Amino acid sequence: MDHELRPKVESFEHFLSALNIKMFVLDEDGGNLYKSDFGIKRLLYRDYDYSDLRESLDLIREPGDACVYQDSFGIHVIAIRVQGTDEECITMIFGPLLISPVNNEYLEDVRRKGYINEDQTPFLKATLEEMPVLPSSSDPFSPILEMIEYLTGTKCRMMTQEERSYERKMRFSTTPTPEEAKSIAFRYQKENEMLLAISNGDPAEAMRKLEEFTATRPAKKRVENQVQNSRNYAIILNSISRKTAELAGVHPIYIDALSSALANEINGARSTVYVSFLYRKIVQSYAALVRDKSFREYSHTVREIIIYTDMHMEEKLSLAFFADKFNIAPTYLSSLFKKEMGMTLTNYIRKVRLTEADRLLKTTNLPLAEISQRVGYESPSYLCRHFKAEFGEAPRQHQATGSAASEILENEMARRK
Repeated sequence: MDHELRPKVESFEHFLSALNIKMFVLDEDGGNLYKSDFGIKRLLYRDYDYSDLRESLDLIREPGDACVYQDSFGIHVIAIRVQGTDEECITMIFGPLLISPVNNEYLEDVRRKGYINEDQTPFLKATLEEMPVLPSSSDPFSPILEMIEYLTGTKCRMMTQEERSYERKMRFSTTPTPEEAKSIAFRYQKENEMLLAISNGDPAEAMRKLEEFTATRPAKKRVENQVQNSRNYAIILNSISRKTAELAGVHPIYIDALSSALANEINGARSTVYVSFLYRKIVQSYAALVRDKSFREYSHTVREIIIYTDMHMEEKLSLAFFADKFNIAPTYLSSLFKKEMGMTLTNYIRKVRLTEADRLLKTTNLPLAEISQRVGYESPSYLCRHFKAEFGEAPRQHQATGSAASEILENEMARRK
């Protein structure tokens, strides 16, 4: 890469990353146009070919030509023609993008216009929630266009054309047959049973219902790229499981951490086998999260203690610390916590610390001294005594067992790929 161009490219990449904006180069045959909306329309409508978007892109032919395309769902993409490294022009597409967040009024509007039916609403809502929303502005696209000009050194010549004709083609194009309607209803029933198991904090039952639901999913390939097709449902599953956990009383701070980690794994998945593994991981993880972190039955004080302990376990935590923090008599706080949690506050703090130490031993190569510090133990020897009492073996023995199990899983996944 040219020495003078590298800083510009890095700045541009940081800019896109900060706004979570995707970018792709259009294939010559337009075969990857489904990326412009995460494949939404191919999932919603039979044999959708993106012909209206193609017509808009036909307007941009020379370097610097650009257009902003908006579909009937309010999804935008920005396209620009630029000079490629081989002297041929290529089309760079940025999106999909939204200029305002999705809300119930919006969903009701697209249903009223006939673009989707009631059964399709959860999918559309979940997918649109994954799209970046541009900062509110009188001209929300100008920062992106300015960055493109900064990178390419070419002034953008806007040639805007909004979609016009495909609304009529979409409308009523997915009216199901009686058999299809029955199959759809059955799939939704199984999906709801799976979500109920998640909300009950029952990982085993949630896994059984996932298997039943997966068996009902249609075999028809809905997107050309089957991995992307699988990832699309993983995105939906992550979104609806996230909301289920929230309704089950899990604090958003835990949900956001899990949801973000799973989203990164979904985005990096490169095979349908691995995405299938992620389906199971998503369902199990959220059900376990509800089981371990649902606060529906706890008082406000106990909820705050649980959250604080999880977020600040490296601090010197004790009954006296929390009594002072919440201005509550130690004897009353001790009685309240044991009544709601079934264990003393001291034992709970120890359990949280040892559980985190166990996780760090299995997933990192950190020295035991650093792990001890991270989980709030004054010395590794003190951690070792408590760890062996809890798990029946020394930390390093426990780490070896966990590593062996991880290696077996990794080998199995590699073999199945």
